Amino acid sequence: MIIENDSILNELCEIIYPELKKRIFSIFEERQEDKYIIFEVPLLFESEFDKIFNFIININSDEDLQLKRSLDKKIDEKLHRIFVARQLNNDIKNQKSHFIIMNNEDLEKQVDECIKLIEVFNISPLQ
Repeated sequence: MIIENDSILNELCEIIYPELKKRIFSIFEERQEDKYIIFEVPLLFESEFDKIFNFIININSDEDLQLKRSLDKKIDEKLHRIFVARQLNNDIKNQKSHFIIMNNEDLEKQVDECIKLIEVFNISPLQ
């Protein structure tokens, strides 16, 4: 499995990350008139892409819930633990983020958290 082979994984990242960064900057250029541009970036900190964004919103959940969600998606526990081990832990991600949304609750709670962020940014839904 690629995820278990450091050398292959590093080679793959050396190919993919520069291309992703080019695409992100291309989107910035295409959308420069937009007030806000939102990206979802897996491995944001691990790829050092956090340096190119103005604000970081980290959406995370408790480790037990992450495991449960992986198992619900038919990802076995061993593979889940390999993925988690390759990521920064949530405490470090939270420290590096401007905003944190905990994804342990139901959808209504998530909507409330998003509304709070909208208020912080003073975003009108019609803008």
